[in-house]
Amino acid sequence: MAIVWFTPALAIEAVTAFDFWKTILITCTICTFYTTLGGMKAVIWTDVLMFFIIFITSILVIVMGTAEAGGLGHVWQINKDAGRLAFFDFPLDPTVRMTFMGVVLGTWLNSLPLWAVGQTAVQRFLAAKSLKQAKLSVWLNLPLIVTLVTITCIEGLVLYAFYNEPGTTAETPVTGGTPADDRRTPPELEKQDQILIFFVSEQFGHIPGFQGLFISCLFAGALSTVSSGLNAITAVILVDIYKPFMKAVRGHNVMVEDDAHNTLIARVLTVVFGALTMVLAFAASGLGTLVTLANSVFGAFGGPLAATFLLGMLWKRANIWGVLLGTLMSFFLGVWIVLGSVIDREANWLYQLSFNWYATLTILTTIIIAIPASEWFRWWIPSEREKQVDPLLLSPFIRPSASKHTPVHTCENDTDLVKRKAGDMKANDCELEKL
Repeated sequence: MAIVWFTPALAIEAVTAFDFWKTILITCTICTFYTTLGGMKAVIWTDVLMFFIIFITSILVIVMGTAEAGGLGHVWQINKDAGRLAFFDFPLDPTVRMTFMGVVLGTWLNSLPLWAVGQTAVQRFLAAKSLKQAKLSVWLNLPLIVTLVTITCIEGLVLYAFYNEPGTTAETPVTGGTPADDRRTPPELEKQDQILIFFVSEQFGHIPGFQGLFISCLFAGALSTVSSGLNAITAVILVDIYKPFMKAVRGHNVMVEDDAHNTLIARVLTVVFGALTMVLAFAASGLGTLVTLANSVFGAFGGPLAATFLLGMLWKRANIWGVLLGTLMSFFLGVWIVLGSVIDREANWLYQLSFNWYATLTILTTIIIAIPASEWFRWWIPSEREKQVDPLLLSPFIRPSASKHTPVHTCENDTDLVKRKAGDMKANDCELEKL
């Protein structure tokens, strides 16, 4: 969450005299405030609104930017001549920053923790009215994400063509017959992330409202991401840590729900984590570009989480001790590589690894360590060999044949996601898990 805050702050700083730290302070405060009051409902509706703002604004930038750069054909030719359209480049060196396999396979694995097993995604799945709607949201999300990523890439091509017009000087006219000027020279900016807002401000600042619309687009993405994260982490702390702790303190076998008390705790947690996010945003501002940071975090830190879920679904002999050992070892490996690449990239070959492959490395490391470790713990701890795995926790294609046709739940007229509680209800009973 902290990573995304400094992006709109840099944008504001690039075109105005407004200080970087003031932008972070104001936006973090506003986002924390409406997330605290509105909860999940506020997060979902603001996400919907902000998606349309991002989509429309990005399309306008591409259309108007392409016209300013000399046309679509001209943009394509400049990027082709510069070797920036090598879609099917297959170098075997994993230290190359961008390759076909790195973008397709590596980025997919980097995104897996965020879109499949991350708390923000799972919380949205559980908030759906039915399992069918949760699945539909995933299928709808896929083409929309591909579209937005494609639009972002096209924006990059347009900017490169505009600021890298070949063979132009102050006396040589560029395509369209307009005298070349300093706008054809890439601007000197503190961060590469500032170039798009600089382009919009320089070329379209004279159009009433357009610059403000684009800045709101950047803030829309930041607000959407942070509000979702705050809501998700608050739910995790409240349900998985605070409630079990209070249950143990009170000495009750059954959790006593107090909605008013839980709501107050959730709001306090949202404020606390909102303030922590704001502090971390200042630290993240000095660690590189947004693309590098996002992929590094999701790959190095989210990879072990994705591997944990994969082992739970696909390897029924996996146990808590073996998976925990593999996850921790992989996590520390990811932290070591990320910090090493920031401090001294040339000191070690692993530090030069492309960020697109971070998740691949951490996922494989977790699996390679967890499987033999689980087998060793099964041999060393007899009780681990006696534990029975709920077939419903396994992927359908590896469930025992007797349970493949067992319904996930049996509540009449109910297709919601459910979780059975062992010992608290009968085998055919089910309980809705609502947030």
